[in-house]
Amino acid sequence: MPAEIATLVAFFKVLADATRLRIVGLLAVEERSVDELATLVEVRPPTVSHHLSKLKKLGLVSVRSEGSTRWYRLEIEAVERLAREVLAGEGLTSIGDEVEAAAEDAYALKVMQTFMEGDRITQLPRQWRKKMVLVRYVAQQFEPDRTYTEPEVKAVIAPIHADHVTLRRLLVDVGWMVRDKAGREYRLNPERVAEL
Repeated sequence: MPAEIATLVAFFKVLADATRLRIVGLLAVEERSVDELATLVEVRPPTVSHHLSKLKKLGLVSVRSEGSTRWYRLEIEAVERLAREVLAGEGLTSIGDEVEAAAEDAYALKVMQTFMEGDRITQLPRQWRKKMVLVRYVAQQFEPDRTYTEPEVKAVIAPIHADHVTLRRLLVDVGWMVRDKAGREYRLNPERVAEL
């Protein structure tokens, strides 16, 4: 699980408890001892200590000692930082991107398991999205910043699938490869190499 998602899940798990939310609300007003919190939220002190340990573990609460009393306070800066980093649009977008990328990777793996044996494509699927997974795989077999002649392109593709002409055409049509105007030289599209 990506770190941002793990942090977000931990944050919501900790705050999903009504008693902890009440404790957070009380600590937002002022620092308090376990006994004060236990009286105000009407639970036993050991229960309050348990809730405080969960909040402290996430960095939302800090503690200071004064004699034999431990005073707890809400770390507003930690709450704000978490909100900025994880809950802000950019943080949520990055979580969405990670989840989407993982789903795409799982989809590609399933397609490759279905239509490949070892390093060889057994059949080109009809569905465009599945076909593009395999075309991307073929594109990954070429070296960036290298120019290939048509026979060299064939030499790379032919061991992967018998219909090297269709695959070569698809590589160019979908933009994984570019060729010169004469159609004699091919290379990976520099604008898309990072996607491989």
